[in-house]
Amino acid sequence: SVKASFFPYNPNHAKISLGFTGFLDRSDTSIYFAGPFRETIYQWDSQRQAFAPSIHVSINDPFTAAHQNASDSVYAMIMKQKDKLSFIGTKFVRNHTYTVFDFTDANRLKTAIYNNKTKRIFIIDRGISSNPLSLLFGSPVYLSESNELYFAESPQVLVNVADELKKQHAAQPDMWSRLFDSAPSKKNF
Repeated sequence: SVKASFFPYNPNHAKISLGFTGFLDRSDTSIYFAGPFRETIYQWDSQRQAFAPSIHVSINDPFTAAHQNASDSVYAMIMKQKDKLSFIGTKFVRNHTYTVFDFTDANRLKTAIYNNKTKRIFIIDRGISSNPLSLLFGSPVYLSESNELYFAESPQVLVNVADELKKQHAAQPDMWSRLFDSAPSKKNF
């Protein structure tokens, strides 16, 4: 048949595409890769012409960790119990000082800023409006060598963020020092 000749389908090779977990990104001078629901981030080794383990993040919940080789199972569980699952996202940028990536934790999108030197991690929960930095964290697209983090945001989002920061600063003038002095630190690496 024409359909079988031009549109072959092999169910053993068919997989769903997951646009919310896993990535292949260029950052600093390297290429990084993490498969869907995986905790190991690989870095391209140009001498060996292969990916080598670079960073391990312990963020998966027990179900995701046990079923990371069966993406279909994790995806089905997301539909049923999304408030209990945690896994790596799709954004990753890195330089000599910091590693920044997003992840889902109990159905909330979060951003991790990891200091490569001090081994401390700062988690920004985008769902907590009392944290003014959460308003900025959409999708980090670039981290410069001078530690400047760039985001792809529309002008309207930036206006909204500026207005909200002015309101919060007027209500709590010492909010920035309190925010960073009490930053949550986890030892996930």
